[in-house]
Amino acid sequence: MLRAVLQKLRLATELRQHKDHCQWMGISCDDGCVESISLVRCNLTGELPVELGNLKRLRCLYLSENPSLSGSLRALRPLAQLEELDLYRTHISGGLNELRDLKNITDLTLTKTQIDGKLEALTTMKHIRRLELADTKIQGRLEDIKGLDQLNTVKLSSTGVTGQLEALHGLKEMLELDLSKTRITGRLQDLLHFPKLEEAWLSGTAVSGRLTPEWLGRLGVLRILDLETQASFVPTEVHSAKILDATYGDQPMLPALTVSRCPLNSPVLELLQPLINSRSIAKLSAAGSNLTGRLPDYLTDQYFAESLQTLDLSLNHIELVEGMFTSSLLALAENPNVSFAPGVLQKAIRTGVRVDLRGVDLTEKEAGDALELLPVPSETALGGREITVERGFACYSLEATVLQVTPERFLPDHFCHCKPMHARLNMSFFKCRSQMA
Repeated sequence: MLRAVLQKLRLATELRQHKDHCQWMGISCDDGCVESISLVRCNLTGELPVELGNLKRLRCLYLSENPSLSGSLRALRPLAQLEELDLYRTHISGGLNELRDLKNITDLTLTKTQIDGKLEALTTMKHIRRLELADTKIQGRLEDIKGLDQLNTVKLSSTGVTGQLEALHGLKEMLELDLSKTRITGRLQDLLHFPKLEEAWLSGTAVSGRLTPEWLGRLGVLRILDLETQASFVPTEVHSAKILDATYGDQPMLPALTVSRCPLNSPVLELLQPLINSRSIAKLSAAGSNLTGRLPDYLTDQYFAESLQTLDLSLNHIELVEGMFTSSLLALAENPNVSFAPGVLQKAIRTGVRVDLRGVDLTEKEAGDALELLPVPSETALGGREITVERGFACYSLEATVLQVTPERFLPDHFCHCKPMHARLNMSFFKCRSQMA
């Protein structure tokens, strides 16, 4: 039976030459009966063979990352003892209802397959812990899985799943929750019902809300919070003060926080203030969130400056950087009017902090002071960063340095030149005109 299965999966013959089938690559047995098949990334082709259903003792089936493998879930219906099924990144199709009788399933991974159906087909899987159905045609409501109280991983991103986050409040074992790019609604406070939560991915959903004192002393192991949604996140002035007054250890940890493209609509300090006593935050992304104001120098003396490695404030309206308090990257791209207090940009360059200033117009003095600390681009770099022919010029590239800039806006007379048969059109900014006109 096993030989027929592997032949139909087009598994290379040389991988199953041993007389004892339990010695074949990817096969594990118990008392001579096949209990596990693991053929990940084995270039399997063809369809799931119906002969799989004859392997009555099979508990684990791992066929992931075989994109040419097709067939239907129906071939798996007889596998009543199956506990773990991983078909990630295959071309398997069929409805979830084909798995309704697999009541012993604990781990189900069907991400990036062609499956469809409703979540309600899973209600018989009372022992399931891991459910990964992202990037499939699955539909249904979160309420359909609220009774599966052993779930610790739920990944339903980019599916047709709807419902309210509060439907999952009873899933106290939740460690990883990915509902990104779905029509899920709810409040940020709903996450507080998952005391063991480590990762929450909610970008592209309708989950909203703000950071409040309710978070104090809660979600102590939360490593990643990715909102990028309608969440305003920034606490009110009263709530921010209460969070700041909390003792260390009760502060929100949040090693990786993403609120990019959220409608924060506030001074950047109101976002940073409730986080400054955190010793664990390493990455904060808040690009395109309508943040304004300045980054004051006193932030360099706060606890979060000891851990913060990356701060992405691109596509905002930051006006002034008075101090440098990140150790790896400060992204200020497309903050058109941002400037730096004396010595701040130079300090960043000296200490190896990458600063992204693409789309930013520095003053000639700021750019000149920074240039003194940068390696001189070689002549071979001239034209290495080609600008469109219509604009008629090319520039040196600074991509090998810690400073990322738009060359034609960063000392253009030093870094840019008109292309052949073009002449400088305007002396206040770099633009060239064809002399052939």
